[in-house]
Amino acid sequence: MRNLYTLLPNEDLMGFVGRIHYLGPFQAFEDTRQRLGLTTRLLKAGEVTYKDEYKVSQLLGHSLESLASNHTSRNLLRYCMTRDELNKFSDPSTTNKMPKITFFDSKSVLKLPWRWCPECVDADVAEFGCSYYHRNHQLLGVHTCYKHGCLLYSECKNCDFRIDTIKQAYVPPVDNKCPCCGSTEFLGQEYISDKMHQVESYVLLMAEGKLDLNFERIAASVCEHIGINEQSILARTGGKSVRAFNRRMLNFFGLDDLSQYFSFVIEYNDKLKCRTLCNSRTYDIRFKYTPAHPVVYAMLLVYLDHHHHHHESQLLAA
Repeated sequence: MRNLYTLLPNEDLMGFVGRIHYLGPFQAFEDTRQRLGLTTRLLKAGEVTYKDEYKVSQLLGHSLESLASNHTSRNLLRYCMTRDELNKFSDPSTTNKMPKITFFDSKSVLKLPWRWCPECVDADVAEFGCSYYHRNHQLLGVHTCYKHGCLLYSECKNCDFRIDTIKQAYVPPVDNKCPCCGSTEFLGQEYISDKMHQVESYVLLMAEGKLDLNFERIAASVCEHIGINEQSILARTGGKSVRAFNRRMLNFFGLDDLSQYFSFVIEYNDKLKCRTLCNSRTYDIRFKYTPAHPVVYAMLLVYLDHHHHHHESQLLAA
């Protein structure tokens, strides 16, 4: 009980709400939610931000900024939003008024269940007396534990049970048994390529705020790679170069990799299409539309890294 109102290492801020209920006095989660004054009824994993984060941070006596690096996903926003857009979501006075942040083609972005590492569960129970959901385990693009390197559990192998909302399991199964059927066999990500590991590394750096980049600089790097500038974007004369870039990027990742992040990926006549990854927000900071999901920019950085190293190798060979 001593840890009830203390965030544990890398504990997901909204997962913390589940632990409060699990250890708290109320039988119904709705009572806990109302007692905390939360507006969100369904707490799902992988959300970049919640309106209720500010209320929970106040309860804990912390600022959202102090929690960003280890307990929320808010740092991801700096890599997909302009400074003006970020300012709209950083003012606590607007927290209850602002709409939920949505991303371009968000229906295509895969929705993940709450995930956990079995080794972390054992270690957390031993040290803190309770398991809890780690922030790093909930990030889209992350498939392995940041501490142990093992695959994250997400689904019961026997009955397909998933923790889609925190009401289904307020904390990860303490004994690593399925809450539904009792099985001890769980599934994690079955397919992980080298490129996906690179994307994972970038997503973790972004979430921790350790990547010395922002949206504007990433977009500038993409423009430089494509061979366009602000003038050609405004004049709409770089369309052919942009389309060629999109084709190269889609082929670089391929159908299997793309399908691990997006549900709407089409392969037709040996050509790949994925509008979630290929949109104007990847290079045009003036484009007035909803931001692309942060994982898109992690994928862009992996692609640009590969091209840079490939170009260097060609120069050395010459």
